[in-house]
Amino acid sequence: MPHSAARAWELGQSDVELIAAARSGSTLAFEVLADRYYLVIQQYLIRQTGDPELAADSEFRRIAP
Repeated sequence: MPHSAARAWELGQSDVELIAAARSGSTLAFEVLADRYYLVIQQYLIRQTGDPELAADSEFRRIAP
């Protein structure tokens, strides 16, 4: 669950705006995008690995901008 600062900043921000901010180094924008797409990313990793435990492994959750 995103923390309050990320949740407040997310309101009114389009994906395009968040991606631009994340590409410019905003970790908050990256966090908002990761929170927004968490389930999609999780399902993708499960399909790619074929293993829900491996997909949930901390190495897969350490994605950095």
